Amino acid sequence: MTHQAAEGWGEGFLAGLLQEVFGIASEQLRDDATFEELELDSFALLELLLIVENRAGVEIEDGMLDISPASTLGEASRGLASAVRAAVAGEGAGAEALP
Repeated sequence: MTHQAAEGWGEGFLAGLLQEVFGIASEQLRDDATFEELELDSFALLELLLIVENRAGVEIEDGMLDISPASTLGEASRGLASAVRAAVAGEGAGAEALP
């Protein structure tokens, strides 16, 4: 994945993924909504991370993305975009491309 392709891993991507995987209605997907408000727990966030890694073709190492059920979608979108860019660039600690 190129740096340019990695730019698409922000808010729009996250919203689409939450709709597709968890069936969350688009009107609930506000920048200030938390995962708790959307009834997504830490296990759902782990599943979300695994799906992102699979689709991006990268491994996001521990510490590259700090999200929790209390995180807002805006925070998660920015963190996700940053973590994917870092993994693509190999800048993150231990970031590797998946085979």
